[in-house]
Formats: sequence, structure tokens, C-alpha cells
Amino acid sequence: MKLEQQAIDGEKAAKLLNDETLTALFDRVEESYIQEWQGTKVDDVDGREQLFTALRCLGHVRAHLRIMADHGQLAVVHLQKLKRKKMSKRS
Repeated sequence: MKLEQQAIDGEKAAKLLNDETLTALFDRVEESYIQEWQGTKVDDVDGREQLFTALRCLGHVRAHLRIMADHGQLAVVHLQKLKRKKMSKRS
């Protein structure tokens, strides 16, 4: 992936991570899964496993957004360095 696209995608990911509506949605879904998990019957092993997996997936989505945002920031820094290097060669 090109640095420019990484920077754009990273900025979009950062906006999503900072979006109050999306953050609240993630929190509500997580709380819902936890409540359902706590409310499972003793013999509902499969139900608990599915809810546990859902919680893990939700965490992975958040983590991937954070990684994308971080990579975008690194791409911006790299692009700035390349631009400065190009400018100094012209001088």
C-alpha cells in the first residue's frame, strides 16, 4: 500500500476511533455481550463460547482500527521526511 493511502486510511480510522457515536455503539455491544454471557445457564457452554468469541472479535476490530490509525500517523511522518529530503536536494 502506498504511503499516501496509508495516511488517508489512518486518518479515517482515527476519526472512527474518536467518533462518539461509534465509540458508544462499541461500548453498548460489548456490555450487551457481557450481560448475555453472565446470564447464560450453567450447561450453556456453547452459548458462552459464542459470546466470548464475539467479545474477542469486537476487541480485534477496535485493535485493528488503532493499528490502522497508528500506521497512518507513521506514514504521514515518513511522507514529511521524504518531502523535506526532496526539498533539500533542490537547494
